[in-house]
This record gives sequence, structure tokens and C-alpha cells, in this order.
Amino acid sequence: MKTYAAYHNSLTNINTRISELIENDSFNEDQKSSLLSIKTKYIDPMLNHSTYDQTITERNEISFEVLSEIIETISCIVNNMSFDYQLAATRMFEKFCRTHRTLQQDTIRLLAAFISKIAQSDYDLRNEAAVKWSKEVNKIDAYFPHV
Repeated sequence: MKTYAAYHNSLTNINTRISELIENDSFNEDQKSSLLSIKTKYIDPMLNHSTYDQTITERNEISFEVLSEIIETISCIVNNMSFDYQLAATRMFEKFCRTHRTLQQDTIRLLAAFISKIAQSDYDLRNEAAVKWSKEVNKIDAYFPHV
């Protein structure tokens, strides 16, 4: 896994190379304009550490909003006495298997963290089985390395 310093160094090299290409006479004005746009829109902001941190924070906030919508959507879907959990699980699994394997592991990492939170929550008769099951699952070592 690349360190931040290596990442920043790569960006600096890309930035330098784009600047050299913009100065190169073998490119027409449209090509130079495209390169400058890429440099200005993507590379320069990432080289500015505070902007990079802000971008990550904004991306996380958007991700949390999407996750909130996913939970609401799932709650609406399962709020049906005739809901077919096995069929839904099969369809989700089929889609899941078509994602990148690193993303599969990241997804399970998120679900394990979610189950851990459920295991720590209060319960009554309506969600007692879910919380107790989560407590049992939570006893299993959930180490999912970033590969």
C-alpha cells in the first residue's frame, strides 16, 4: 500500500510532467487546454493537503448520506410480510460476486462493523434475536486486511 508521501510524490511527478507537456510545442491549443484543465481540476487540488483533506471529508459525508438512504430503503423493502429474504439474498449475492474482490472484502468489513454496533445496542422483544445473534457473531475475530 502506498504511503501518503509516495502518493504525494507521484502526484508531484504527474503535475510536473503535465506542465512540461503544456509547454511542448507539439501539442495544439485544444490539447494544451485539456491538459491544463486536468491539472487544474484534479492534480492541483490533491497536491494542496488541506484541500485534499476537505475533499476526503466531503466524500465521506456523501458516503454517509448514501448509507443512510440504503438503510431506509432496505427497511422499506423488508417491511412486507411476504418478503422473500432468501431470493433477495441470492440476488444481492449475485450482484456482490460481480464486484471487485477488494471491494467485496471492504463490504464485508463494513457489514462486520455494522453487526458489531448492533451487538452493542439496546433491545426489546422486537429486535432481541437480531441483537443476540449479532453478539454471537461479534465473538468471531473479524480481521479483513486491505489487500
